[in-house]
Amino acid sequence: NIGLNLPVISPDGVVGTTLKVSGDTVDVRLVVDAGSGVDIVVQRTGARGFVRGTGDESKYLCNVEYVQRTDEIEVGDLLVTSGVGRRFPKGIPVGTVTQVVKRDFGIYQQVFATPAVDFSRIEEVLIVTAHQAKNLPKLSAMLLEHLRRERHPVELGLDDVEDDGFEKNAESGKVDKIGEGDGALKPDG
Repeated sequence: NIGLNLPVISPDGVVGTTLKVSGDTVDVRLVVDAGSGVDIVVQRTGARGFVRGTGDESKYLCNVEYVQRTDEIEVGDLLVTSGVGRRFPKGIPVGTVTQVVKRDFGIYQQVFATPAVDFSRIEEVLIVTAHQAKNLPKLSAMLLEHLRRERHPVELGLDDVEDDGFEKNAESGKVDKIGEGDGALKPDG
């Protein structure tokens, strides 16, 4: 069954989390929504941070918070899920750094990123419906391998990973039954 705050992922990366479930329809809070947040690491350097959407309806952007001033991060760096908090499997693309403002004072740098997912072209998503802590590394590896190989989501056979499963598909910001939907996701206003 689909619950609240479950990871929603596309072949390109993190889409967001489930927000509201009603019958066969699921509303998704996009990663660019101001109420969204994802623990990340900079793939190149291992620097840690927290991606939060700006909520700007005119463009899809994210702030990268809590990147220490001494951490190495630069424009073009890929941000991936850290696995911290066990909401998202580790290593899923979240965004790409577009601007870094190193400050002469304070603890943190100011960093901006664009999401890995092009929300205007998304057709299908995966909802990770259940995962237990002991299975998260295996789930993450299987999911990444599938997304890289197939470039389109399908229901995965996870017989060897207890209680793990997926649902897929998105239509205009809502996730429906498998096999339905063909629209673009829009940010929550």
